[in-house]
Amino acid sequence: MHRMIRARLANLKHLVAAVIFLALAACACEVGLRAHSVLYPTPQRYQAAEQLLVRSGSTFHELRPLQSVEVMAAGSREPVVLNTNSLGLRGPEPLIPKPKRVFRIVCLGDETVLGADVAASDTFCQQLQTLMGDHTERTVEVINAGVPGFCPVLSYLQFRRKLQGLQADVVLLQFDMSDVSNAGVYRRYTLSDERAGPISCPHPGLQQHADGALNGWCREFRTVRWCFDYVGRFVSDVPVLDMQHPASGAEQYRWLQQEVDVWQQDLDVALAPIANLQQLTNAVGAQLMVCVLPSPWQLAHQLRRRTGTGAEKRGVGRLPFEMVAGYLEARQIAYIDASDGFLRTARPRQLFLESAPRLSAQGHAVLAQQLNSHLLGTVTSLRIQQMERAAAH
Repeated sequence: MHRMIRARLANLKHLVAAVIFLALAACACEVGLRAHSVLYPTPQRYQAAEQLLVRSGSTFHELRPLQSVEVMAAGSREPVVLNTNSLGLRGPEPLIPKPKRVFRIVCLGDETVLGADVAASDTFCQQLQTLMGDHTERTVEVINAGVPGFCPVLSYLQFRRKLQGLQADVVLLQFDMSDVSNAGVYRRYTLSDERAGPISCPHPGLQQHADGALNGWCREFRTVRWCFDYVGRFVSDVPVLDMQHPASGAEQYRWLQQEVDVWQQDLDVALAPIANLQQLTNAVGAQLMVCVLPSPWQLAHQLRRRTGTGAEKRGVGRLPFEMVAGYLEARQIAYIDASDGFLRTARPRQLFLESAPRLSAQGHAVLAQQLNSHLLGTVTSLRIQQMERAAAH
């Protein structure tokens, strides 16, 4: 009897010791993760705008509407103010219906368009609005519809779902090579119809762990967040609790390590929704233009080496631009290749941030100048077409 009691007490002792050890280990992990996050903050592609991102049932994620926040942007010593309107777009509320004398440009794309690292007045959208307004009799309005992590399929869904009513004269879609990896990730979550094409891209987190209590645990404890974020990647490529981009860092350029004949397949997947967007813009009387931007690794050796892609060893040169141009020309989609203007700059490194592969204020200025020279002709052309239609009626 006494032996049995001693054995049970010994087992209980071991059990209590194990529980205490696990609790101490969990506390140590929590303290370690908090200390690591302070000493070695994780670089993020769009850290400035991350706090505004919310899950979406149609475009994977979107910016929270009607917000005004101050964020410390990469490469900035002063906080940047991000204001969103009722459509979840950066900038003031657009007038609907559009005033008659307004020439409206809607810019679609990712963090490059959003420009969360610079003041609103320094984004290429606002600079383009000023430049074009100085050279045309009409009032030019450039609407910033950029959302971090977007690629053509999400931009198409965004325009289809809530931007058609803006009555845009020009829809400008920004595209760069980081969109190739993004499209590969979003493809598995995109719902499509044989006739209509992509119809929705719901965030998986809307179906998984919808209970807010679990999100609360993840906000309070770094250990729980780490488990669902990193360990969960063995099950899903997308963290379902933290609003982070599914393809970041060197992962967005991993496709470059494949053979060249595979690039065309990846590009076709990334570019395919542009044809859907062209049909939609034509239906609403807008002109679609695609702005092809260079990624940092395509401009300078130092920038290529920093991405860790190994692209400098592949000697890709202008091949990606030529492949994109060939795809768009075959489908008669108007485009602007901004790479030449970027390459002619004396110091291309200054066009991007030192701490992140995003445009600096100088990069936004160079892009605005190129777009202005291309789009002024489009304004004149569209005005003539409108006058001819009015005269015919």
